[in-house]
Amino acid sequence: MCNNLLGTLLNVDKKPRDHANVRKALEEIGIKPHLWLQPQPGRDLVMPPAPYSKSLEEKERFLKVLQKLRIPDGYRCVNLKQRKLLNLKSHDNHVLMQDILLVALRASHAI
Repeated sequence: MCNNLLGTLLNVDKKPRDHANVRKALEEIGIKPHLWLQPQPGRDLVMPPAPYSKSLEEKERFLKVLQKLRIPDGYRCVNLKQRKLLNLKSHDNHVLMQDILLVALRASHAI
């Protein structure tokens, strides 16, 4: 679960869940018009960013907050170059989800 959440937040999923077919389905159902595919002159349809998507700068700030946390083990698994977390053990995932994720997200927006 944690890997899926982090993959979505940091946009590093091997199988992204947000793609053109999903956006077309939203339009067919008639919900969330701000997420529908938008026509652009001289281009194909463009997908507006999802509310949870982050810019490169926001991703880097979030990972830097995780990297600089003062906890017993620390998160030495932060890879800023690839913008992802590597080699998290199940306990790390649990602690991250239960205690750290919300604080790190808030702290990265406050910087």
